[in-house]
Amino acid sequence: NNFYPSFKLNDLNSSQYEEFVELSLSKLSLILSQLESKNVNKIIYTSSSSIYNLNNNIKFIQDDKFNRIVYSSFKFSAEKLIQNYCKSKKIDFYIMRLFNTYGDESDKFSLIERLVNAKKNNLKLKLNNNGIAIRDFVHLSDVSKIYKFFLNKKYPSGVYDIGTGKGHLIKNLFNFLDIKNQNIIRRNNVNEITKSIADISNLNKCLGNFKFKALDRYLKSRI
Repeated sequence: NNFYPSFKLNDLNSSQYEEFVELSLSKLSLILSQLESKNVNKIIYTSSSSIYNLNNNIKFIQDDKFNRIVYSSFKFSAEKLIQNYCKSKKIDFYIMRLFNTYGDESDKFSLIERLVNAKKNNLKLKLNNNGIAIRDFVHLSDVSKIYKFFLNKKYPSGVYDIGTGKGHLIKNLFNFLDIKNQNIIRRNNVNEITKSIADISNLNKCLGNFKFKALDRYLKSRI
């Protein structure tokens, strides 16, 4: 996973285009073009669930205030590079479309970590569209366990959603942590996907009923 940090997207400007393209595609294409395929057993690529909102974003391209279309389109292109290389070289590949992660306290992009930080330090936090969006949150330790399975065993090549398959209403998370009303910055009419939950049917075919960490337990342990 060699990609431009998501939390920097909002401030992306022309002086950063070269870095963005280099981290998003250039380095990946350089690696693949110089890789000796005979030495490769399989490739696991970390993609993003943001790809699922790409078609919807294109319809409302004028609303791309936070460069989400740019991010998603480059991520999708990176997926296609991986698939093209692996199919032509007959190498197993796993495109992992990662949903919302938590478990890294230093992650500036993770809503869960920002929620915990706001609660512990009495900070202000933005809430889009009154928190009616539904999101799938997966702990990083679960992600690493899943990757280990795919490293050690042979599964069908293809695209896999990496999430719990369960959704959480954003406003319920704010209520669960009892975020003070005066600390909530409300932003309405923000163009965002309403429901984003991993389809783990392909994952279950490989791993069975994988037991994911419970988000509520994590939140309680942190606060």
